[in-house]
Amino acid sequence: MKMGEGLRLFSALLLLLFAAVFGFSVSASGNDHERAMQAMQAGEIKPLADILAVLSANQAGRVVEVELEQKRGRWVYEFKLLEPNGLVREIKVDASNGDVLQSKYDD
Repeated sequence: MKMGEGLRLFSALLLLLFAAVFGFSVSASGNDHERAMQAMQAGEIKPLADILAVLSANQAGRVVEVELEQKRGRWVYEFKLLEPNGLVREIKVDASNGDVLQSKYDD
């Protein structure tokens, strides 16, 4: 196994572990996953684990869904949090630096 393959496998397993532990779903097609892995390896985006650590320290609730999308040339993590009051909050985070771009209640 080549070094790059090992890193991709480790990253994929880490993502699945977070999904299992935190109970959220992760959506991405195979091609999207490869593009996201390349962006992370190139330093264009922060790892999901880093973003989740900051998000969970600053937000009450449980992450129930995560998406990584590229919008207008910018990588964006989209999180859905189930808050203790039962409401679902959607939070969009700049994947390159972890800045919150938008936070609103889901319709």
